[in-house]
Amino acid sequence: MQLPKIIAIALAGLSPALASSVAAETLTDALISTYKNSGLIEQNRATLRAADEDVAQTIAALRPVLNWAGSLNYNNPSMADELSGSLSLSASMLLYDFGRSQLGVDIAKESVLATRATLVDVENATLFNAVNAYLSVRRAAAFVELRENNVRLLTEQLRATRDRFEVGEVTRTDISLAEARLAAARSGLAAEQGGFKQAREQYRAIVVN
Repeated sequence: MQLPKIIAIALAGLSPALASSVAAETLTDALISTYKNSGLIEQNRATLRAADEDVAQTIAALRPVLNWAGSLNYNNPSMADELSGSLSLSASMLLYDFGRSQLGVDIAKESVLATRATLVDVENATLFNAVNAYLSVRRAAAFVELRENNVRLLTEQLRATRDRFEVGEVTRTDISLAEARLAAARSGLAAEQGGFKQAREQYRAIVVN
């Protein structure tokens, strides 16, 4: 599992500081958890194991087959012990079938290669989805924090505007404008909080813990 390579590709578009912070905290753990517990990856692993077994069975059909049978009889006529036995051994081997069996082996091997390539594609796609989900949560959390800071700032500005109104420095229109800006900021914060919850649920759905 080449997680470092995948992390490097996924974080290539980020600033060095953010990339280092994200990778150092829990991104690697998220990728490892996804790789180990993904049902889609496990399903394709099982398909690959079945394809490997098909190759083994196809090759086994070309090998010699030995059959043996044995028997042991005991008789006691007239108080005289008689013991007899027999053993038979037979062997069979496919000598020539116009290449049909070898063709079957080649087809089974090609199927393994194709199945293995599919597994690699599924692994890459699943891990990249995990990276995207992880970064979406981090990005949404950052936006929520920015909106919260903006609400705090506008709340202070509204308080200051009201204080200035009390001493006659501004008009009631200025207060209304400050209140409108604060209301818009709060609405934006609620939207970002909703986006954060959605990103978190998507992350939980993709990264199996």
